[in-house]
Amino acid sequence: MRKLRNSAVVVGMAAAVLMGFAGSSSAAGAGGADAATYGVDGSATWTYDSPTHLTIRTMTVSDTKEDGYNVYIRLLTRDRHDNLTAYSKRYNNKGVGTHESWWGLPASNNAGIAWATIEVCRGDGTCARGPWRENNYDGD
Repeated sequence: MRKLRNSAVVVGMAAAVLMGFAGSSSAAGAGGADAATYGVDGSATWTYDSPTHLTIRTMTVSDTKEDGYNVYIRLLTRDRHDNLTAYSKRYNNKGVGTHESWWGLPASNNAGIAWATIEVCRGDGTCARGPWRENNYDGD
């Protein structure tokens, strides 16, 4: 009986925590993407802060092949007219089996950010893109 009562308390507390998270959501939306090709792997998550601004929560690029090439990752966005904006390349120059990560990077575009994704590349020009994620900001 005691185990059953403790389980009920834990379940109730977990439900309260989850409801608290659901109730405290802001107007910001979330997005993220993964991309990989021969020798490079990357991922990123971001928060859409407005129709024209996002903040990268995490961005990581890994060198996965002993090929002598450096690798990089960068954010790509498109506005509602399908114009592409490529942001700064973030390099991993440390060699195979390593990764580099960044947090809290802002990105903005006065023309708007309708979609975002990442692109990963290695030094010979071999690149891959993740899926495009629509700006789901639901604020003002």
